[in-house]
Amino acid sequence: MKMILKAIFEMTSEYYGTATFLVMAVFVGVLLMLIDIKKYSRMILPVLLTLFVVFNPVCYKIVFSKIRFWRLFWMIPMVYIILLGFMELIKRCDSVFKKTGCLAGLIVLLIIGGDNVFAGSGLGYSEDPYQLPHGVSQACETMLSVDKTPRCVVGGDLRTSVRLYSGSIEPMYGRDAENYIDKASEYDKRVFKEMESECPDYAYIFSNARRLGYNFVVNTSDKPADYELVTEYGYKLLGDKGGYNVYYNPDIPDMDDSRQSGYIWKSNGTGWYCLDPEGNRLKDCVEEIDGVWYYFNSNGFLMESVDSESAETLKASDMIVTAYGKSGPKSEGSTPRFVTVDDCQGNLIIIDGGSKSQYKAVHDVLKMYGRDVTAWILTNDDKNTSGAFSRIYKSFVKDTAEGKSGAHPVNIQEVYTADSFESEEFKEITAEAENIKHISAGDKFKTGGVSIEVEEESDGMLTLTICGEKDSIQLKELDFSENGRSFILH
Repeated sequence: MKMILKAIFEMTSEYYGTATFLVMAVFVGVLLMLIDIKKYSRMILPVLLTLFVVFNPVCYKIVFSKIRFWRLFWMIPMVYIILLGFMELIKRCDSVFKKTGCLAGLIVLLIIGGDNVFAGSGLGYSEDPYQLPHGVSQACETMLSVDKTPRCVVGGDLRTSVRLYSGSIEPMYGRDAENYIDKASEYDKRVFKEMESECPDYAYIFSNARRLGYNFVVNTSDKPADYELVTEYGYKLLGDKGGYNVYYNPDIPDMDDSRQSGYIWKSNGTGWYCLDPEGNRLKDCVEEIDGVWYYFNSNGFLMESVDSESAETLKASDMIVTAYGKSGPKSEGSTPRFVTVDDCQGNLIIIDGGSKSQYKAVHDVLKMYGRDVTAWILTNDDKNTSGAFSRIYKSFVKDTAEGKSGAHPVNIQEVYTADSFESEEFKEITAEAENIKHISAGDKFKTGGVSIEVEEESDGMLTLTICGEKDSIQLKELDFSENGRSFILH
């Protein structure tokens, strides 16, 4: 609520400036109501209603946050109210001298309270015929010098300016990423959010750009991408162009050529999937599409964090281990830390999950696997580790089974906890469950196609080792520096 009130105040202050005309309109409106309430209430009352709606934080949160808030100020006829008051005043003047004095007074008020729109305008030739920031022009010229019809993912001012510079440039999204007029897709908004964030997840950005045929990624130079990551996805830096880093991938096929391959990419609220030339959805396989290898899980969704090289060599005996949640103080309390294991045989294993309020990130992963979990392992009973499980189990397992919720049910085949697991909430919601198993240090067990060793237990926390045919890794060795990045365990 505090942030909403601050936004309303800042936009109102910016629109009205010194607020002289707003004060004049309010003062004159009160006088008009006193002069003839029956006559002027038909105009003043709708204005008051508009003010109430516009400045209502509840309305702002539900409706106005999705459009340009300041445009609604045009609905308040300040100038019309002031002119009506001036006309009433003129009618009451019985001499030309008084009428002239009133007119002079109004002009003085307008001069004092308003801004001269002609001040400093001058005449002359513009150095930039497009009237755009110099950096925008440079970045656009760089793209057009390489490709006559560039397709780009852009950040900063470019989002609203590239189409003004040239209709030949095709951005992934524009103002619609902020729900300006039309609603953009969830994935366009996710890419936009990453581009505008303080520390963009460029792995997500470049993977989406490459897959969807965007050969340029352009962001402000204060947010540089890692060189190795850029080259991993086939892009190269063309340089800093007016404050924008321009990355270009020369090997992305032309859209017309790409469509000729017959593969069709689609997305929904859950994830990306692909139809082959025969119209069949790709499932539980790796596939080369336009020179890039992709892995699709058993439910037919693309696992974006598995890079092309790893997908190309993926075997049925391999496992995909993914660490979610970034390390560092900026991520604490906002990003849940959990691990998923996809055994490439249709099984999903989840380890931990974050707090109760962070359950959505885990649930989004569950939807990618048809809401079917082979095993959920909780390493300790801290609420910031097991809270998400408790929320999901109660809402999507227990309540749906009892008919208390119409949500899509989640199927959890097995739940593993430490012998020392003491969470009262967990015990309460799983009291009647028959799939709870306890593990302790020294145990070795297999769930789905995944072998797990419990190597030690300290302070009620288990340390797990995931074992492949050749490799193994302890969970505490996983790198959480990049949210949702995967590696292959052979």
